[in-house]
Amino acid sequence: MAFMSVITDWLTLNAINWELSEDTATINNMVCQIAYTNFGNRRWKAYFNPDIPISDGPYKFYGLPGLIIRIVDNREHWDFQLKSIETSTSDKYFIGTLTPVIDFQELKKDAFFKEKKFAEENFIQIQETMHGRNSDPEKRKRINDRMKDALKSRSNWIEPYN
Repeated sequence: MAFMSVITDWLTLNAINWELSEDTATINNMVCQIAYTNFGNRRWKAYFNPDIPISDGPYKFYGLPGLIIRIVDNREHWDFQLKSIETSTSDKYFIGTLTPVIDFQELKKDAFFKEKKFAEENFIQIQETMHGRNSDPEKRKRINDRMKDALKSRSNWIEPYN
């Protein structure tokens, strides 16, 4: 019983503040109600189905009176959408599959870390190439230094890489 109390306290402490809307949208033939929240310095729009009595969703999103079918940030950088859902034969749980947002190339772990390191070390050059403009050397150094500091502060990788 003490374990459940800890879980309940954690969920209460980390609850997401949702703003429910009366607006609806149909996603995959399901009528969904819309809700909004601010989370992780982003504004999110969630589509949830109150007919599916599961207060859960992708990533860290939960707390709505129904399953989150889709959630997207206001810049559309992140877009989680339920691909399919089915009930088990015992009707005690649902099986859900998320739709990939973009096509991606599968990499082995070593190749992934190599690509990640390259992207971090060449951030400015990649951005300049993508946007077709070059920064002056002084500005490039300032951005590079800030980027290194930012990467150090948000580094939470469990496995080190070279």
